[in-house]
Amino acid sequence: MANITLTTDIDYGTAFNIRALSVDFIDTNINILCAGKLVSGNNLLHLLALAAKTGTPCVLIASGPSEAMAIKRIATVLASPKTA
Repeated sequence: MANITLTTDIDYGTAFNIRALSVDFIDTNINILCAGKLVSGNNLLHLLALAAKTGTPCVLIASGPSEAMAIKRIATVLASPKTA
């Protein structure tokens, strides 16, 4: 589990990247808790429905053999500002 503060909005591009990483870690269940909503990291529509904005505190929750690496990689996506 990791507590992060978003440095980017969860828009389509960010949601797509999270989902892609979740699929890479097929052996690990990945969930994201933002603003009281818990969603699966591999569900693009649920990620978009979070409508989480920069500055929102979130919790990454993973369970499975690759949980540490999955959390690290997804935290990098969510806690790294976008570049133009």
